Amino acid sequence: MYKDALQGISLGAVYFGGGTSNLYKEAKYFELMELVRELFPKIPDYVDITLEGIPQLFTREKIKAIRDSGMNRISMGVQQVNERLNSLSGRKQKTQHVIQTLEWAREFNLAANVDLIFGWPQQTVDTMIEDLEKVVSWGVYDITHYELNVGGPTDFALNRYHELPSTLSNLEMYRASRDLLMSHGYQQVTAYNWRKPGDPNSRRYEEGVTHRFDSMDTLGLGYAAL
Repeated sequence: MYKDALQGISLGAVYFGGGTSNLYKEAKYFELMELVRELFPKIPDYVDITLEGIPQLFTREKIKAIRDSGMNRISMGVQQVNERLNSLSGRKQKTQHVIQTLEWAREFNLAANVDLIFGWPQQTVDTMIEDLEKVVSWGVYDITHYELNVGGPTDFALNRYHELPSTLSNLEMYRASRDLLMSHGYQQVTAYNWRKPGDPNSRRYEEGVTHRFDSMDTLGLGYAAL
């Protein structure tokens, strides 16, 4: 539908998001990339092509297919490393799912971003710091650490609103996480994106490449897209 409008435009980045893009079977990643190549036949090596997913849905076969299809980064919506806190959202994710996926990403030379959320029900500064320390210890170069946004008739809004940290507590979490990440050599790239230099598989990355809105048009396709 957009092919004619995009003629002659250079590609800056691709992001397959939504949190569950890794529900696809292996063959679908190749189909997705063929759609991209129909619009942009020549994709420069520096272009960041990211697929987002949740840890427990990645497999070694999927990671290999993601790499072989031409994608070069995964973004994991971990939310909480703390398994008890994560279970409050109904997830059955285990810490080992995150560690294993990071190992597969390194095996196939994929960059990997980890998304964490602060301001979670029953979360404290101490539990947040513990999660961040673990992710840092796993050698993750890119961390997105953003504030929980509760809205609509969700379980958190309807049943756990009283368990959410206060606004002042969230501000304390933001400052504590900033100080911790900076002490480990991470640089703040956007309000919520942190990068530690030295990743051998990395390209310039921030989720949604928000820092480039002034110099690059963004096209979002699909439900809740940009």
